Amino acid sequence: MTTSPVLVLRDLGFAYSQKPVFRNIHLSVGKGEVVGVLGPSGCGKSTLLKVAGSFLAPTSGEVIFRDLPVNIPDSRRIMVFQDTHQLFPWRTVEQNLAFAQGAKKDPERIFQALKEVRMEVYAHYYPHQLSGGMAQRTALARAFLGDPPLLLLDEPFGSVDALQRKELQALLRALIRVHQTSALLVTHDLDEVQALSNRIFILNENLIEVPSHLPFAEARDFISQALTLETP
Repeated sequence: MTTSPVLVLRDLGFAYSQKPVFRNIHLSVGKGEVVGVLGPSGCGKSTLLKVAGSFLAPTSGEVIFRDLPVNIPDSRRIMVFQDTHQLFPWRTVEQNLAFAQGAKKDPERIFQALKEVRMEVYAHYYPHQLSGGMAQRTALARAFLGDPPLLLLDEPFGSVDALQRKELQALLRALIRVHQTSALLVTHDLDEVQALSNRIFILNENLIEVPSHLPFAEARDFISQALTLETP
């Protein structure tokens, strides 16, 4: 990368009640890059994302966000979950975005954000009136509203069907390209991580990087074999 990484995880570790979840994590995310972390349910992916976002304090190591330690406030790390209940049910689509803007409400920017995800005609709908895919489009519009330098994506499309997932993945790729946003994605979906990521890592207490030169099919074989490894 020719520019400084947006996010650096350095010798990162986390433990619950002295039981390690992960350790010795070294990872960087460059500007406009999507880094995917793949692993089975319960391996610590979501915990890694929360530590990276400073929602949890690491047991060891450090998190550097845009050359600043995470103890220096910076709210422009946006976390997108698969749970569509992240939208306020008592607010319309438009009002959910307006709330995210805070005091500096910009109706024109809100309209543009909704247009980017093809939700502008649903601006006055409430979340209960939306399909799962529409709710996820709204969540993406809200996430990109302030041009965040970093998105933290926790299985963002796990609650929608396969066809909608493909459409949302294509939309996310387009938004990342337009906004030059970086992203750290965690998922257990092999297809999703290959569809979205510039680099892929496997979490198995430590991180194992998938060689970027491998063809698609060989990368899948590598991932399948790595997920069966026992970490000492």
